[in-house]
Parts: sequence; structure tokens; C-alpha cells
Amino acid sequence: MTGFCLPYAGEVSVTVSGPTGPKLAIESTWPNPARSDISVSFTLPSSRPATLGLHDIAGREINRIEVGPLGAGTHVVNLTQGLTIKSGMYFVRLSQGDETMSKRVSIFP
Repeated sequence: MTGFCLPYAGEVSVTVSGPTGPKLAIESTWPNPARSDISVSFTLPSSRPATLGLHDIAGREINRIEVGPLGAGTHVVNLTQGLTIKSGMYFVRLSQGDETMSKRVSIFP
């Protein structure tokens, strides 16, 4: 028998299990490269204690902001407002609990 085909019509449902809600993430940094101020868009899964920091390439912390009180969801903060930062490569680091995310940024004159 060749060319055998059965018509099918109906509904199909799929259940996907796993964590729900937002995940810890650095969505974007801008401008990049920057001349001074660096804005960071990030997502927190909960209102647990969390920090957003700027680190130089040697790992030294340049600035740190406590962001946990902002709660779950996506937020935007200016990480370098009012600071004078030397030109170079830096890392934006977002930490909550035992999770840490980082993203590279550049500051040039």
C-alpha cells in the first residue's frame, strides 16, 4: 500500500512545567560605549536583597546600588550618576541570592 494518509482534526494541549515568573537578568546597558552615565535595564525575580554594581577589569567595585527593594519585575537605574569614572572597560554585575549576571561596558572620553 502506498500513499496512505489519515485526516486528523482536534485539539492538542501541551503542559510545560518549570519556573514561572521573571528570571534574574541584565536586559541592556546604554549607551555602550558611554562617555559618563550608564543606564541599566534589569529584571529581578523577587524583592529579596539584590545589588547592581560597577566593577573595573581587576574586579574592584566602583559603585554599588541596593536594588532588591524595587521588587520583582524590570527596572531601569543610572548606575554612574554623579560619579567621575575613568575611561576603560568595566563590568555591570547584578546579584540576587546565589545568582550573579554580568555584562561588559566601555567608558571613553
